Amino acid sequence: RDGPQAFSAAELQLVNNWTLSGPWKVTPEYLESLGENSALILRFAAKKVYLVVSSDRNNENNRNVLNSKKEIIATKTLPVAGDELYTVFESEKFENDTTITLQPSDGLRLHAFTF
Repeated sequence: RDGPQAFSAAELQLVNNWTLSGPWKVTPEYLESLGENSALILRFAAKKVYLVVSSDRNNENNRNVLNSKKEIIATKTLPVAGDELYTVFESEKFENDTTITLQPSDGLRLHAFTF
């Protein structure tokens, strides 16, 4: 359903699924972070993961990358300015089971993942 909502992250039992945690505004076009406790968790199999992100102001999108044992293997902050396609994960080899936790700043809009 559209509008502001509070989410509790579900356990991602299958690869190529995602879940939300914290406060988000849901629209047909994007998800908008509504606070510092917002997170999007994506479990995937890929070599690269991209995300279309938009913002009306300069923002940051923090991310942690976890391996299949749920150990943090990388942490990175992506500066976001305007509407753009961002690389949120990149590896030299295909990864079969990796999880990214994105922690966007308030007001950051997430549009679509591509692999």
